Amino acid sequence: MVRAAYSLTTLLNQLNRLAPNRSKLSDGGIGDPAHAARISDHNPDANNIYHARDYTHDPAGGLDCQWLANELTRSADIRIKYIIWNRRIWTGYWATYNGSSPHTEHLHLSVNARGDDPREWELGDDMAIEDIERMVWKGGNVPGSIAAGTLIANVEELERMVWKGGSVTGSIAPESLIGRVDKLTVAVAELVELVKGQMT
Repeated sequence: MVRAAYSLTTLLNQLNRLAPNRSKLSDGGIGDPAHAARISDHNPDANNIYHARDYTHDPAGGLDCQWLANELTRSADIRIKYIIWNRRIWTGYWATYNGSSPHTEHLHLSVNARGDDPREWELGDDMAIEDIERMVWKGGNVPGSIAAGTLIANVEELERMVWKGGSVTGSIAPESLIGRVDKLTVAVAELVELVKGQMT
């Protein structure tokens, strides 16, 4: 019986729980005839296991593949063989991808021989803020004093600076980090007040 490597199904289940209403239009598992005609991790191996899945990019439905790419690469999980997303390929570092598909409609994840390890993937603890972004602004302009791009930039900046568990990565000084956290806190507080105003 043909099946996906267990880690791919684990990630699929995590994303479906995270974004139950997400589009699955570009989800893909086992290779189609086009994949079967060439070497591809979407094709089953000698043990009838395929080692790649595609996950649909649907920010409005709750799954932003840029966020997913950030989380997967940040984790540097030993099961990852490579990732393709938005014209780039990650094999421990990002490089330009020149394949026939730009992979802007989905993220491709290939796993290596460790791919049958069913442990959950480290996707971070930032989804409370992600939920606020999805709930309120779907990429449009925000009325009032705060722009969606400003909030998203603040969140992304914080994510880049902070590792899991709150430890500061790199050479960032704690006082610099505190300043950025304060900036994010103010932005979120303004957004909450704005939402409350629209509900009254």
